[in-house]
Amino acid sequence: MYNFGKGSLSYLDNPQLHPQIKVFMSEVLKISKVDISVIDGVRNVEQQQILFLKGVTELDGINELSDHQLEKYDDNLGRAIDVIPYVKGVNI
Repeated sequence: MYNFGKGSLSYLDNPQLHPQIKVFMSEVLKISKVDISVIDGVRNVEQQQILFLKGVTELDGINELSDHQLEKYDDNLGRAIDVIPYVKGVNI
């Protein structure tokens, strides 16, 4: 069984992230065959725009909101995180 590291927990413990995301990811980690790192979470418009301008996402954060963004939902909670496998101490 795996445990989330400090970096991953910093995203999952963000009070602006919908709390069910952490519950869900804890369950995923229990059954996962590989360790998982959370590499991004809640974003504001400016952060989304930076990723859009870099070509990382097709959502500009203004006209098309990401589930990462607080502004998308009435409760102002983000509903997305980015995860990658973590194998032998390396994010891959």
